[in-house]
Amino acid sequence: MLPFFGDILEAAILPIASDFIGEIPINLQITTVENETLRVIALPTYLDTFDGGLTIDLGATVTAPFPSEVATPTLGSLYSVGETPTIGNKTPKGKNFDVGAAISANMINQALFAAHEAGITTMQLRPENTPGTDPEGLTVIQTAEDDIQSADLIGMSILPASPPFITLKDSGSANGNLGWHDVTLEFDMKRAGWSQFNNIFSVTFNLDVAFELGATDDGFLQIGIEELPDIEVLAISNSGLIQIGPFFANAILDVFMPIVMPTIASRLKSIPLPRIAGYSIHPQDFWITGSGKNNLALAGNLVKVTTIEAAEAPTTLLSFAEMASRSSIANVTTTATELSVLNGEVSIGISGINPGNEPLEYRFRVDSGEWSIWKPRTNLRLSRLLGGEHIVEVCSRTVILKQEQDCPTVSFNTAVL
Repeated sequence: MLPFFGDILEAAILPIASDFIGEIPINLQITTVENETLRVIALPTYLDTFDGGLTIDLGATVTAPFPSEVATPTLGSLYSVGETPTIGNKTPKGKNFDVGAAISANMINQALFAAHEAGITTMQLRPENTPGTDPEGLTVIQTAEDDIQSADLIGMSILPASPPFITLKDSGSANGNLGWHDVTLEFDMKRAGWSQFNNIFSVTFNLDVAFELGATDDGFLQIGIEELPDIEVLAISNSGLIQIGPFFANAILDVFMPIVMPTIASRLKSIPLPRIAGYSIHPQDFWITGSGKNNLALAGNLVKVTTIEAAEAPTTLLSFAEMASRSSIANVTTTATELSVLNGEVSIGISGINPGNEPLEYRFRVDSGEWSIWKPRTNLRLSRLLGGEHIVEVCSRTVILKQEQDCPTVSFNTAVL
């Protein structure tokens, strides 16, 4: 259920409600680049106005209309009982907002279950889709005990026996934890003289990682994962085909799951946020609500699309992007930035030039991967990077959602020192 509240002047309620309701019932079919499909259906079940506000309840479901034949059998999904609340016109911090939504954790877990059933969580990692899936990338964890040669071809598969699930929490910047149980990573290799890829070892594990929430540019709930996961290894099976030391199988999870989890999260785009014709919504706060603490509330402000289009774009400053000349613009103070690289640990300082007075928000991606969520940042700390060349791209936007057009990048190499 998605209770929807608009803190708007009374004179604007009915026109906006009409525009919003005109876009529902929602019946979306979302297909990934791998042709995995999710269906999202939302129907209005309740409408009320009060004190300059508007509440609309949507009954929503997320399903996989075409279950994948390659997805491993499911063991079930996390579900907890709780009523979806109707939120008021202020956040817990006392801030006013224009638009709010309360989303049940059960609906998010239903979407995760459907994504698993559709095959979205079953992945193959190859050099063409995951940079670093090669002998050079593995140099950061390889020891003298590991018989991996520079000409070897590497391939890995992520085979989960159950869907990922979320639990909500109010703790620091994180909105909750994403768990994933009974997941198997298979490590395959093809060597000169071998006719095919052969399995070298498999490792089965449980995973738990903190997440933050945001919104995609096209209006869906976004799960952002930037923290390192906690991993519990359940079993390791070694084929004995080549020599692999005991450290390698554990370390492969440490360096690849921080890559896999943001990719998985980005492919779980299936929960639409409220949409109003002619407006975009800038999320400004998330909090846990409801009697069972089983609902996530979102509050945001409405921004006219025409306002966004007419606004001046911001600029991101990264010291290694050859943009130092922009710091000399009159009446603009910028912060010196630095890039430091130590094995697989990288720190990048960030600042920006905003045509307005509000703080900027930033997002980033590594090696043309998935974008992070938008949020205020002063630096990036990237850990457990694979060996080889890397490119980090950083973009800024204002609170009225005007995005930078030419985002700067930082290029560097990580290697064993």
